[in-house]
Amino acid sequence: MSGIVSGVYGLHEGHDVAIHVTEAILDKDGTVQKRTFMHTAFLLSVSADSPARQKMAMWPPVAAYLACGWCLFEGFKREDDGTTHFGGYAEAAEQIFLEPGLCKVGDAKLQLSDNMQHQRAKLVEDAKASAQKSGCMGYSEFPRILSYVSYSDVWELPIYHAGLYGIVKGFMAFLLSDYSGSNCPEHVIPKKLRSLMRERGKMLRLTAEFGRPYKCIVDSFKSYQLVDWLHFLETFSLFVLRHDFLGSVMQELWDKLRSALLHYFRIVVVDDDLLAPGSTFNNDVRHQAQGNLLRYASLVEQHLPESLLTYNLHILVCRLYKQEEARGCTATCGELWVERGDDVTGTQLIGKGTKLKHGALTDAVQHVTQYLHRMGQRHWTEMMSGVAQQPLEICSYTMAHRRGDELWWSVAHRRARTRVPFYAKLRFITRHGSETLYIAEIQHFLRAVNGAADVLRLAVCKLYPARYGLPNMRSTEDIMTAKFQHQDAHVQTVLAVDVSELDTKLVTAKEGNKLYGIVYKNTSGMA
Repeated sequence: MSGIVSGVYGLHEGHDVAIHVTEAILDKDGTVQKRTFMHTAFLLSVSADSPARQKMAMWPPVAAYLACGWCLFEGFKREDDGTTHFGGYAEAAEQIFLEPGLCKVGDAKLQLSDNMQHQRAKLVEDAKASAQKSGCMGYSEFPRILSYVSYSDVWELPIYHAGLYGIVKGFMAFLLSDYSGSNCPEHVIPKKLRSLMRERGKMLRLTAEFGRPYKCIVDSFKSYQLVDWLHFLETFSLFVLRHDFLGSVMQELWDKLRSALLHYFRIVVVDDDLLAPGSTFNNDVRHQAQGNLLRYASLVEQHLPESLLTYNLHILVCRLYKQEEARGCTATCGELWVERGDDVTGTQLIGKGTKLKHGALTDAVQHVTQYLHRMGQRHWTEMMSGVAQQPLEICSYTMAHRRGDELWWSVAHRRARTRVPFYAKLRFITRHGSETLYIAEIQHFLRAVNGAADVLRLAVCKLYPARYGLPNMRSTEDIMTAKFQHQDAHVQTVLAVDVSELDTKLVTAKEGNKLYGIVYKNTSGMA
């Protein structure tokens, strides 16, 4: 380890292993100039799983009483199996080694500053303090050799492993605990409701690019991989783990946990003004995420078995807010490699398209005319009515690109129906400013071009008026509910909208006469 760190030190300090780079620069007059400079390397962070981090940081193993390297809060041993767990969320817990008395997680006198980290490491290394009672095994090579490295901030939490494997998996395992007979334990989902969960899972229809298919949470959660848990947390749980399955306590637990983890899992495009009220990364949003995670931990301590008071829960409560403060959005340095596409504006319809004629052209002209009238685009309106002598061509397409590489499909593309990639969220705004929420079923795309090369790119959609949330539950913008009209019902509203008006693609489920649309993020690997 010291060899690796010394190598980084050498790059930084310009020792023999430094990298010298020569580059050629073309001047304005066409002459080539060369310059040589030293490539300077800095260690920004160390990303590792918890056992590896503990070794590199010279902190005790994760099963130790003082396993948290960022604070001095002490865990406790369970009498039944001897494993170490961490309380102190709802009620203060007894502390023995350094600060005798009762303390809660986050108590200021238990927090370790950078100077305190160095001091205790030096005392243990010089045999002036006990490693067991100090929560430190000696000096880490990283802050010892690299003076610019922060002892606390250089270590990145493995947020996906700690959050999904360390917390979500345990919570769901408790909800789906085995039991015999008809007496279902408190807070555990009864077997008859698990059958309904299985049926609801079969109703889910994913978009074409979503990734892994849904695996039944009831029957297969023990074989879930990291991405499976990520999909379930963000998307599938909204429909499968419905409000009617959980009591008020467990519903609050799940809502707080899901909200907190998604804040830390989702990549945020940081605004210039971080404190602006509308910023997705301002202090109010960050405090809310921290509060939700602490509330989850407090409810676990009050209502659920001690086995769920894990080391992973402790380090997330103790450290996530401060890591975010020190390093910014936690998802950008997480251990899960995700798609980080830029939100590039613009739309490109794919393929050559089909030039419309006869009845199809008449229908298309009607859609385009309605759109233009709605948006008040006078020069196009005149052209469509024949006032302007401009040639007009309308083509139909089955696919479109939006925001760079984001691919949108339509019903006309006729892909296998195991995937249903043509539903979208649409917040329809008229030119007068009124807004209505819809689940839009994209029928096909239109491209209209006049002689001046002015182009319209439209999506022709069936519209299902929708509202946020599910029946009998609080409103949430992550899921939408609409009434679904079957083919033998009255004709559904069909409207053409600009492709840029389509908000986001939806995972869908149909149950009875209800159509549910579940929002997911294209930048998270959950999509």
